Amino acid sequence: MKDESKTKKQLITELKKLRLENNRIKKSGNVIDEIVRERLENEKKFRQLYETMPVAYQSLDRNGKILDVNKIWCKALGFNREEVIGKHFAEFLTDESKKKFKIAFRDFRKKGTKPDTDYEMRNKDGEIIIISYTGRAAYDKSGTFIQTHCLLEDITEKKRTEIKLKKDLEQQKVLSQVTHLLTDLKNFDSNLNKALQLIGEHHNVSRVYIFEDTEDGKFTNNTFEWCNVGIEPQIDELQDFPYSILPSWKKILKKKGMILSQNIYKLPRDITFILEPQGIKAILVLPIFVSDKMYGFIGFDECIKHREWEE
Repeated sequence: MKDESKTKKQLITELKKLRLENNRIKKSGNVIDEIVRERLENEKKFRQLYETMPVAYQSLDRNGKILDVNKIWCKALGFNREEVIGKHFAEFLTDESKKKFKIAFRDFRKKGTKPDTDYEMRNKDGEIIIISYTGRAAYDKSGTFIQTHCLLEDITEKKRTEIKLKKDLEQQKVLSQVTHLLTDLKNFDSNLNKALQLIGEHHNVSRVYIFEDTEDGKFTNNTFEWCNVGIEPQIDELQDFPYSILPSWKKILKKKGMILSQNIYKLPRDITFILEPQGIKAILVLPIFVSDKMYGFIGFDECIKHREWEE
């Protein structure tokens, strides 16, 4: 009886322990449920926040793959959310920006912050847009990297305006230098060659040259020429050149006020026939008038690539 009583006591004790443990587990479960509910609620609020933000948002994992983007991001790039999730961010960058991002992202993961950095991205249509990229990294309690939270701003127009203003300023400086050179009539020929060099280097073309017509307008002579590094001069080959073998030249200059082509093979055959042996791929020619009479022309050759001439 004594042993049975002892066994019952032990059973009662064990039962009490089990009840206490069960209550503890229930309480722990409630705490866990509360934590999960709170986290889900926070995530819901966070998602609502970045979905309604007026700027593009994205989150990347430790490898640089896209975890999430908001509607503004999708609108700016022209993609659906499903088309970008899981893809590496670099897939949307130009080659030059890919190199920059590779180095910057490594530092980002270590330091936890990303100061404003400009990247060139390609949208769904293949067009390049410039974005300013800034953000912070999220870590767990042990300091392990989890993901990034970044904002992207389309600054394409801002950058284009800055570039245009910079070019305009540089152009004004060049024009000022050219004007100063050409007012010195004592050294006119020498200064004109220097002026052509300034213009050629500023626009980064292959050749800049001036042709002067004969009095009867039937012939023209290449009187001044500047050539970029590695470009073969043509001035000696273009003396007493007859317009009769180039009938389209003056017609286009008189009708359109210029000859402009990013691809010489789109010009009339008589012009292409003359330009091709000179290695010209693109050309811009403007007439020179003196006392309302065509005196000759100034030309710009591009021998490296087909070029889209800027206004």
